[in-house]
Amino acid sequence: MRKMNLLLFLIAFATSSCSTAYLAQIEKTRTDYNESLANSEDSQFLMNIVRVHYGYSPYFVGVDSVTSQSSLKAGVDNNETRLFQSPSATAGGTPFWSIAPIASYTISPVVTYSPVQGSKFVSALLSPIDLKKLFLLERSLGIDTVLRLTVDQIGVLDNASSIRYSKMNKLPDYQEFNTFASTLETLVNNDDINIEMSSYDDKPAILLYMNNDAAAVKIATLLHLNKPYKTIMFTMFVLKHDNEKENIIHIQTKSYFNILQFLSKGVEGIESENQRYGIKTRITSQSGGTANLRDITNGLIDIKASNKEPDDALLKIKYQQKWYYIANDDTYSKSTMVLLRLIYSLLTGGEYQPNIPVLTIPVK
Repeated sequence: MRKMNLLLFLIAFATSSCSTAYLAQIEKTRTDYNESLANSEDSQFLMNIVRVHYGYSPYFVGVDSVTSQSSLKAGVDNNETRLFQSPSATAGGTPFWSIAPIASYTISPVVTYSPVQGSKFVSALLSPIDLKKLFLLERSLGIDTVLRLTVDQIGVLDNASSIRYSKMNKLPDYQEFNTFASTLETLVNNDDINIEMSSYDDKPAILLYMNNDAAAVKIATLLHLNKPYKTIMFTMFVLKHDNEKENIIHIQTKSYFNILQFLSKGVEGIESENQRYGIKTRITSQSGGTANLRDITNGLIDIKASNKEPDDALLKIKYQQKWYYIANDDTYSKSTMVLLRLIYSLLTGGEYQPNIPVLTIPVK
């Protein structure tokens, strides 16, 4: 009788302690959902850049709902195990039977996607970024990256705006624009220039305030102005040829679709695919030589192509039987993808989503 009581005690102890230990290790957090959805959205951006590269229109879907289905399965494993032997047992011993609990807890997420569409959404994709949003981006991220990615022209400086035209046969001069963008970032970081949101004729404008003469001379030279100015304004609401106020300079921003077109030049082409789709990767340079279109996005994004699935990739997609990816150590492309997500959120915010995503999690 005493042996029977001892056996029942051991069974109860093993069952209760083991089941508690296993279930305690189960993480019921939103981390997996967060990472999965973030990767899904970034992959969508990468997919659309590649689609535009091959001459197709981008397509967007939004998360309609996220639900979580959980299940707990329990069982008993009654395999013979030599937990211990009786004091009188000989060298083979007399085994005790152990009953070990088997518990498995699974969470099965179900994500529902819906196409993001409608005239308002399309208008948002095709509308130039307004200066207030540009200012927000500039305050949060590097000026150089923001200007190169979101601006077509500042005064006489052109940021390769003609590359989106299929009949382009000569590489546009974009180096002066890049030099201005990088120099402006350096001057702002050194407190030689302050950038503020302002207005011109009751319209949004971005104000550059020069803190010293050296900065004023440098900026005037880069912008091809006749003389340095203490203040310079960038606005979308002034004519390009209006020279009466030389320090009031026209700025033209890109639309989100233009940004995708711009970044699509950073896709590494597979020669067979380029020929199949009529993609030009080489073009006449300003000096009359041959230039690579990918040079335009140098330092912004580098999308590699491969016939096989890459091993170490931050993002990867399979398109037209080829793999396109961003390397895990590519810090420039990482920053650009973050900026691309922020711009998309600013331009196509909640009012264009099919529904507000709902995450249902089990009650603890």
